[in-house]
Amino acid sequence: MMKKKILCIVLMIAMLVPVTACGKKATVDSLFKDSEKALSKVDSFESEMIFDLDMSIEVDTVSLGIELAAEMNAEVTEDAIHLSGDMDVQIPMQGSEKFDFEMYAINEKDSYTVYASDGSEWAQVLIEDDDYDDVSKILEKFTPEEFMILLSDYADEFELEKKLEKVNKSDAYVLKGNIDGMMLIDAIKESDLDVSVEDIEEMLESLADEGIDLEDYEAEVTIWIDKKSSLPAYIEIDFAGMLTSVMKDVMAIYEDSMSAGEGSMQNMNIKFDVKTAMVTVAFSSVNKVDEIEVPKKVKDAAVEVQMDEDDILGYVDDYSMPI
Repeated sequence: MMKKKILCIVLMIAMLVPVTACGKKATVDSLFKDSEKALSKVDSFESEMIFDLDMSIEVDTVSLGIELAAEMNAEVTEDAIHLSGDMDVQIPMQGSEKFDFEMYAINEKDSYTVYASDGSEWAQVLIEDDDYDDVSKILEKFTPEEFMILLSDYADEFELEKKLEKVNKSDAYVLKGNIDGMMLIDAIKESDLDVSVEDIEEMLESLADEGIDLEDYEAEVTIWIDKKSSLPAYIEIDFAGMLTSVMKDVMAIYEDSMSAGEGSMQNMNIKFDVKTAMVTVAFSSVNKVDEIEVPKKVKDAAVEVQMDEDDILGYVDDYSMPI
């Protein structure tokens, strides 16, 4: 009889476990943790990043505007990256400029072979030795997993929307919150990059002396997390307000520095208008990307280029993703 009772209790617990799991209430913290765990198992993905900027500055009666639209598609595996996209810059009265770009980066364990094109010709760069280590550290920090880990430090600034939304025909949780300018500083401090904490602190003190505190500048972030997979499906960063505040404060400092000289700007009426400043990133094909190979025609057309360390790090910056 006792064994039967124990068996019944065990069966009841076994039946309740899946019910409890399914009824688990999602929270901001749990979504970040589940997303980080899911991302740790990702070895390949595709993403599409879109960047839109529409702003203008008006000095008295003269106005200068700039519009920038860029799109970048990425295929990422454990040992290779393929990027392609285009950028369109329009400045009234000065015309417009549009160009395409494409890049392959193949990790060969102790070196990177990079092929890059600006739409007109291909260049080939071999990155090895200490430069290989530096580039590897940078690329390791520009991953969706590292981005979500960094955002989780700001979990208190996020709220979970009550309703689910559809992304790629799947239900997704929606997290909305703000991040400030210190996020990038925190990322640098936590990385293994060759930047000393002392240098960063010195820079922050210099900015503070000018009345600038990076915590005062905030961007609005929205993250859609797939309910089933716990993976981020879509990320939107709106930094129009941040950019407006930064430009106004910088101009105010410049005006103060010029007020005592002949080039005083006190009588000038300066206005900034940032209509759009947005970055969006959509993820797809998780763990479904085939091996990335450099086409033969690219290899045949590429011209070998020698680059020093500064060139390489700048080069990686130009092509690296925000996520």
